[in-house]
Amino acid sequence: MTRLEGLAWVLVAVALLGIVAPAFVRSDNVHDDLETVAYDRIALSLRTFWAEQPSPQGLALPTSFRADPHFPLGTAALFALPYGLGLDPVLGSRILTLCSALIASLALGLLVAAGADRTAGVLAAAAVWGLPAFTRNAVVAGEAAPYTAALLGSAALLAWECKQLRARPARLTLAGLLLGMTVLFRLDAFALAPVWIVA
Repeated sequence: MTRLEGLAWVLVAVALLGIVAPAFVRSDNVHDDLETVAYDRIALSLRTFWAEQPSPQGLALPTSFRADPHFPLGTAALFALPYGLGLDPVLGSRILTLCSALIASLALGLLVAAGADRTAGVLAAAAVWGLPAFTRNAVVAGEAAPYTAALLGSAALLAWECKQLRARPARLTLAGLLLGMTVLFRLDAFALAPVWIVA
């Protein structure tokens, strides 16, 4: 590891501790208020899989299925996981979103590294946390972070595949699956499919 790479990793740690942690604590999802973004997504999950019954206690399988035409199904399914596992729905949903944002920043780093070098990739993974929209979407329960993680993950896999001498079907299949997952969170992702097919 070069000195510059070590500095880049320090910047990643500073970004996570200095930007994300305070934003996570101060975000509106901390409050038990039905107007918050988290409760909007949690209510969507209840409407879809538990017919708006009281939240299940402990491990629970869905008791109904009623899709909301205003939201792609991926949003409801993702934020139903904490309910199904018996976790606190707000904290569980926010942890899912934060993990998705971490995956998205890692995928961005891999994408940049495929086109440049590892140091540039690490710097890109750190720099993305300085974008207010990215950080906001990382600390509130919403579909933006999972969508971004799937989109950048797919792009990173394709970029690395372009560097290989022989195509690896498993990597291409995973890239396609991740691209397909974007449609589960945003319907406008259908417009990206032709770009990926050409790539």
